[in-house]
Amino acid sequence: MIEVICLEEELLEDNARHIRRELARPYYNLFSALKSKDSRKDVNSREISIVCDSIERLFSTQKSVYETLLKSNHFKDNGSLEAKDFLQIYSCLLSAEKALNNLKNERASNRVFDKSIKIDFETGHNTLIKSLVDTYKENLSRTCDDELDVVAITKGFFEWIKDNCLQYYKSEKYSDYAALTNNLHIKVDGVSISGNGKLNGQIGDVVISSDARKDQVVGNKELIRQIETGLKLLFLYDLKNKIHPHILRYGSYVQRILAIGRPGCGKSFTLEAMVNEVRQLSELYRKPIHTKDISNDLKSKYYSESSHNIKRVFQEVDKGESLYIIIADDLDTVIFGRKENEESENISVFGEFIRNLESIKSQNKGNYLLLATTNKPENMDPALLRRFQKKIIVKGPESIDDYISLLRIKLAGYVDDELVQISEWEKVGAVLYENKVPGSLVADIASSLSDRISDVDLPNNIYKLDCYKTAEMFPHIYNSITEREVLDEINLKINEYRCLA
Repeated sequence: MIEVICLEEELLEDNARHIRRELARPYYNLFSALKSKDSRKDVNSREISIVCDSIERLFSTQKSVYETLLKSNHFKDNGSLEAKDFLQIYSCLLSAEKALNNLKNERASNRVFDKSIKIDFETGHNTLIKSLVDTYKENLSRTCDDELDVVAITKGFFEWIKDNCLQYYKSEKYSDYAALTNNLHIKVDGVSISGNGKLNGQIGDVVISSDARKDQVVGNKELIRQIETGLKLLFLYDLKNKIHPHILRYGSYVQRILAIGRPGCGKSFTLEAMVNEVRQLSELYRKPIHTKDISNDLKSKYYSESSHNIKRVFQEVDKGESLYIIIADDLDTVIFGRKENEESENISVFGEFIRNLESIKSQNKGNYLLLATTNKPENMDPALLRRFQKKIIVKGPESIDDYISLLRIKLAGYVDDELVQISEWEKVGAVLYENKVPGSLVADIASSLSDRISDVDLPNNIYKLDCYKTAEMFPHIYNSITEREVLDEINLKINEYRCLA
């Protein structure tokens, strides 16, 4: 059973701000040390900017993973010193692997990081970070003359942390804890990291981007059908000969699908659910597949990095050595086209995206499926729209039965425990259908109903029980809600929605 733990965006952002302030302090003085190696003194070079961002993400991700796992129930004795030491080792391993992956395609010199020093992870967090930063700065000072040297030393720094982590991770002392991570996936910024630090979607496994399942999708049958067809054909790709038999015989198949629909209709959820289905296909056909969510790559804060990110992803796809699913959510908000008043950076990103869509259309490149969404196709450049072989209108729930199914899915556990007491589901479904409620609002209604159900004073003894016994008590202590209360909540949310529309 795979357990997916998603790091909260707010936690990541808070820790990123904290780390940024800390590394800028004279106590660490890291950013000044990096700036001193930049050949461009007036403004940071692209390489130095990326390195600064990677170092910041390394430490903020490590801190976020550690804090999240410390609060979770995955490790039963989280409070023990040994467990905390392991969590520090494991969080460093995951964050170093992710940081290393972010830099893997960056140009670098042949300078080598000194890996002879052993890292002591069985110490306090602040002491560990200080020792890591000091060793990194010493290598910068001794071996770096320009920004390409800095990239090389930074890659070596991440490898050094990873290698030291693995020695602890694989040791007999922590073997019991390490075994608990085999089916654990930590999702960070759209990338899932698992096991001993491998990035799913980057090293052959599939990103589990959410808990979405195909049986939870209501409506959107045409989108599901088209993606299923695309996936079946995608797995026909011959990795050994780098050729696709369908393309060899017939010239093309549908590889670029655009889902069009208003906010809340379930476009993104449907894509997530279908991507999660890929794991079974990968295991069935014994072919590795990589999932690339390029949504964030298209809106980097650094000048020219977005177009570089796109080029890097498609260069990897273009090698033809693996299968790929490329996700581009809300494409109209990140690819802006060629309007006269558009910023040059946005035009550059648009051009790079279009060029790469063209370059991977040769007969031996049937190894990818591009799934994109948009709320406003009218804002997309016509040239970009033409590149999508299928443009599918996504409407979400379209009937009373669809609305009933969706609400029951969102309230499944409560319905099973008879905490939702509805005798006439058709009446509830009819209210949602008549008001053409978007799927996202149904989820919001379910969330509010969930709050009502769990808004009780919990008995003191419940805090002394394990999680399984606690879960068994909920049906006996939580509130139940009536059909009238459900309808009142639906009408309240509809009115709020109309006021905000």
